[in-house]
Amino acid sequence: MMLTGLHGVGTAIQQKLRRLAITTLTDLLYHFPAHYEDFSNITAITACATDQAVTILGTIKKISTRRSWKRRRFTITEATITDASGDMRVIWFNQAYIAEQLPANTLVYLSGKITLYQKKLVLNNPVYELYKTETVHTARIVPRYALTTGLTHKQLRYFIKQALQIQTTNYSIIKDWLPANILDQYQLLPITQALQAIHFPNSWAELEQAKYRLGFDELLLVLLFVQATRASLAKETAPSIPFAKTPTKTLVDRLPFQLTNDQRVAAWDIIKDLQHTTPMNRLLEGDVGSGKTVVAALAMYNVALACYQAVLMAPTELLAEQHYHTIKQLFSHTNINVGLWTRSKKIAASFPSVLPHPPTPSPLRRGGEFLPSPLRRRAGDEVGSGEIIIGTQALIQKNVHFPKLALVVVDEQHRFGVTQRQQLKQVATPRGASLLTPHLLSMTATPIPRSLALTIYGDLDLSLLAQLPKNRKPIITKLFSTEQRLVLQKIITEHLANQAQIYVVVPRIEEKDDGARSVQTEYKHWQKLFPNYRIAYLHGQLPTEEKQAVMEQFRAGKIAVLITTTVIEVGVDVPNATVMIIEGAEHFGLAQLHQLRGRVGRSHQQSYCYVCTDVAYPIKRLQYFVKNHNGFALADYDLKLRGPGAVYGAIQSGYFNQFKIATLSNTKQLQQVKAAAATLYPNIKRYPALHAKLQHMIKRVHLE
Repeated sequence: MMLTGLHGVGTAIQQKLRRLAITTLTDLLYHFPAHYEDFSNITAITACATDQAVTILGTIKKISTRRSWKRRRFTITEATITDASGDMRVIWFNQAYIAEQLPANTLVYLSGKITLYQKKLVLNNPVYELYKTETVHTARIVPRYALTTGLTHKQLRYFIKQALQIQTTNYSIIKDWLPANILDQYQLLPITQALQAIHFPNSWAELEQAKYRLGFDELLLVLLFVQATRASLAKETAPSIPFAKTPTKTLVDRLPFQLTNDQRVAAWDIIKDLQHTTPMNRLLEGDVGSGKTVVAALAMYNVALACYQAVLMAPTELLAEQHYHTIKQLFSHTNINVGLWTRSKKIAASFPSVLPHPPTPSPLRRGGEFLPSPLRRRAGDEVGSGEIIIGTQALIQKNVHFPKLALVVVDEQHRFGVTQRQQLKQVATPRGASLLTPHLLSMTATPIPRSLALTIYGDLDLSLLAQLPKNRKPIITKLFSTEQRLVLQKIITEHLANQAQIYVVVPRIEEKDDGARSVQTEYKHWQKLFPNYRIAYLHGQLPTEEKQAVMEQFRAGKIAVLITTTVIEVGVDVPNATVMIIEGAEHFGLAQLHQLRGRVGRSHQQSYCYVCTDVAYPIKRLQYFVKNHNGFALADYDLKLRGPGAVYGAIQSGYFNQFKIATLSNTKQLQQVKAAAATLYPNIKRYPALHAKLQHMIKRVHLE
């Protein structure tokens, strides 16, 4: 239903609401409050105290408006309100119309904050509402919303109240799509009651009940979506990749380091998955520096030995090129072909693996399907003629196809989302052909609490790399405030004298009004401080060739200090860089800080991370970061502190934008929702409203 039926909503208001993504009555009802103010208790005037938020029920004794003698266009409206206990002065600024709306002898609720003015208590800019039995803006727990220019809390409450009245009267906006047995089993509020209570709760307990119901809805849809994805995947067929035991053992033995036990277990789980004809769908989650790339390389090696293609997609050209050089070096003693495919650079492998048009029929395919291994031999393709392609999102362009794609590896997959991963799988299917579904291995170095991973990545099997390679020293981490800058400068001077290379990460490319440090100003500052050392800068808006040139020089040791944004946050590996300075650390989440710290400590040398803040008071989470080096512990802490959206950003397109209410740290609710999803999904078509809701979500995710 559209908004035009609401009183007070004309074309201008509709345009403002559209900026809040509100175009229908459903959108309006699901625009939940950001927080609440408790004005539910009526306070006697004589009981008021400075800085207290109060609601007063009293009578307007007198009221008048005057212009400020300092500013001609500035008006001050003053009133005296009285109750049985006494009188109080009330002031509004630039709201002259109030004198007409609240004439003398009006009985009114006033809700606001008490301040001290000329040694007397004053009620400053209060919200007002004429006395009545049911209030909206005062004398209750009052909702406050995310706003846009030209729209007030009072207007939004008024519009939402109307929408709730329509919903309550005839249920014409939102039907309750949860089955009655689920509502009863988990003691959930009906949807209309939950929406009423989330906006205008009569008590804090009722508000919690509403949050529980609406959070249950959000989690249930995601978990049902996960089950639907698993069920769909189970119907698809993937190429079976045999385990090349001897070559794999030879490759592992030639590595310049020893695999950790976690790496061995994860690699074996992946290799076993590749042998199945059901597509693998696995998440390889490892802390910073835990060695995910070599695990993925072992899987890609087996795919290439079986005469198929493996593709690794990275979020940035910097990281893609780094993976290319790492993997090419890893396979330098083999006949495996490694190619690079980014927007600015394309290095072909031995044969045209990535084609600008649908491929011609291959001797390896018959009737649109891969031939079994023995027939491949007869077709004349030798072991080792497969290939590995490293790239960026350039790999998922419409005109790019892979005729023999068997494995897709997505690095830092939380940066891509569901749809982009799906697109990369689909490039294996040229027009007019029906090929097998490639296996999917997703990787992330952003530590995710297990409860969260099993929810948002529930369609993936999970492999964890918690161990770090041997001989890695813990990174010494220290917090510096503004007053300690001279101490830090002395420490940096010593590092530079010892030929250390330094990253300096700042929140902004250019200066903004928020006071956060920028690349440009920090670059000039460092040039003045250390004129005898080569200082360079790097950020995402530089041309690709320039970024690559800067990183190559930094890797070669020709740059002493690199001023940069978080463009180096993921995957960049410069073993000689042993000092990380994070400026404006209060602007970053713990997961991001941990990623940045992981850019150093990548060799046997002692490394350091200096966390700098310009705030005047210590920030608790920064102190926690300094003391803790375990990424999973930091992720748990950040999840509880700030919630999943703030911690990880939009991890999954179509997933996290569902979560307005759900609290993933609430393990009890998570367990209940999992149980409900397991019960409902096998019989989902018996519940038409729920089935339609799920289908709508699936359709929306695939369209995003």
